[in-house]
Amino acid sequence: MNKIKAILVDDEESARDVLENLLIRTSNEIEIIGKSNGVIDAVEKIKEFQPDVVFLDVQMPNYAGYEIVNFFSQINFEIIFVTAYDQYAIKAFELSAIDYLVKPINRLRLQEAVEKLALKLKQTDALASYQNLYQTIKDKEFGTIIISELGQKKI
Repeated sequence: MNKIKAILVDDEESARDVLENLLIRTSNEIEIIGKSNGVIDAVEKIKEFQPDVVFLDVQMPNYAGYEIVNFFSQINFEIIFVTAYDQYAIKAFELSAIDYLVKPINRLRLQEAVEKLALKLKQTDALASYQNLYQTIKDKEFGTIIISELGQKKI
């Protein structure tokens, strides 16, 4: 299985480093492909690297983490909020976030969030595969079917 590509977004460098270390110790499924100290930088990295998930702090200077959705016409990545404030949980789930982790991060909760994320990504991949198969079958026009019977081809 391919690793889950992640970008970490937090205005505090130490918080990004702690989360990175926890992710490395908790799961070998996550590959950290970028880190950002704010929403604007994160938007640029997301557009460039196309992550599967963004671990996103809520309270940052200039823009709150949940405002990141305003910079995209389509959200094609998952979000896991990581914050010291639990009062934003409802807002996070309104944005269909995979999970909401409160700092200091409990390693077991982080593992649960990663497992939830992995399951959602597998389901999304399976759905895309089925849709591709359906479209391929739908677009093909089969005029002739050849059946092999006892070594002979029959039309």
